Amino acid sequence: MFIYEEPTDDNGRDPNPDSPPPEKPDSTSEGERLRDEAHGHLRDRRQHLIRAGEKVLIRKIVSDGSATIDDVRAEVPCPPGIDPRFFGAIPGPLVKFGAIRPLGYTKTRRSVAHARMLIEWGLGDLSKALTYLTDPEPTGEEVTV
Repeated sequence: MFIYEEPTDDNGRDPNPDSPPPEKPDSTSEGERLRDEAHGHLRDRRQHLIRAGEKVLIRKIVSDGSATIDDVRAEVPCPPGIDPRFFGAIPGPLVKFGAIRPLGYTKTRRSVAHARMLIEWGLGDLSKALTYLTDPEPTGEEVTV
C-alpha cells in the first residue's frame, strides 16, 4: 500500500515552499483502467450472455422507464459454473454509446446481495437504444431473450 507523505524539513516545514506539490498517484483512473480491462476480457469470453443482457436492459428501460441489473439477472440466467460477475460488463458500452444513462441508486431486490446499492438505469437516446437492439450480433448469431 502506498502512503503519500509531504516532504518536510527537520522542523516539519516544507523545505521548498515555492515548488509545486508533488503529484499523488491517481488510483481512480488506474481502477477504471483495471475495470475496463476486466470487462473487456468478460466481453470476449461471455459475449452471448452479455449481449443478451444488453438487450434485456434496453427493452426493460424502454418498456418500464428504468431498470437495474436485477431486472437483467431475472431474465438472463447465469449458467452453472459461470461466474455471475459478467453482469457488471453489461451497462458500460450502452452508456458510452448513449443508449442509457444512470438515474440514481436503488437497493437490490436479491436477498443474497445483502441490500447492496445498484445503479438504476434510464433511457439516454431512444434512437441509439433502438439501433443497439437491432445491430447484428458481434458473432453473427442472433441471441433471443
